[in-house]
Amino acid sequence: MRLKHYLIFLLSVTAMLTLLTWYLFFKGTDKEKIRLEFVERSSFKVGEAIDPLSLIKTASTTNIIYPKIDTAAPGEKQLLYIAVDENGAQKEFLKTINIYSPQPPVIKLKQVAVSVYTGENFNPSDYVKDAYDKYDGKLQVKVSGNYNLKQSGVYSIIYTVENSGKLKSKAELKLTVKEKEQPIKKPENVPVTGTNKKPHNPQKPSINRRIWKFRDGYDFNSAKAACMKEAEALNVRYTCDVLYEGNIAVGYQLIY
Repeated sequence: MRLKHYLIFLLSVTAMLTLLTWYLFFKGTDKEKIRLEFVERSSFKVGEAIDPLSLIKTASTTNIIYPKIDTAAPGEKQLLYIAVDENGAQKEFLKTINIYSPQPPVIKLKQVAVSVYTGENFNPSDYVKDAYDKYDGKLQVKVSGNYNLKQSGVYSIIYTVENSGKLKSKAELKLTVKEKEQPIKKPENVPVTGTNKKPHNPQKPSINRRIWKFRDGYDFNSAKAACMKEAEALNVRYTCDVLYEGNIAVGYQLIY
């Protein structure tokens, strides 16, 4: 009886080892035979309807567990497919797709042209009003273009934004750098012939004019005297000076 029991035990162990060997080698071999190949296309627009099975090019089995694809928002997505053969062996496959926005991002500047004087401070980022994408939200702005705040001239500064769909938008700012204007100092104590410095009821100067010419019988003294006499009777600022035609003095003129 002991021999019989021993033989039964030995046969049981042999059967278990045989089953384990089959599972490890033959079952594993069946799993390696499972194939699934995806199509090359991997980019799709936001909101585009995608049939998960349309992404499969070839497969060794028709029993495939596939994911639901959500394209409501842009971004990269990992899709998990599970292929099952007739023996129940399973194998996982990953397909990466990118959902992108079909609309370019938006970039707005506060103004399209600005002028500064040499030596003044200038920060290009201060002129960005808005930079965003419908799906990605606020975007980072890349600024390019060379300019020299020490050298007068007109420079072009380019602002660029890019969304997750690799779409770009640009805006341009014209920067004009001007030389600083030097203040002009007015000369002091320069006499103006015949100017009444303390007029009564001073008024804004006009362009009225009176002339006494030598050809009318006046000489230097009499023409000047006539000019000054009439000027003193005026209650406005005036100028009484020699009148020239070319380089020749021809009389006196009163301007008030």
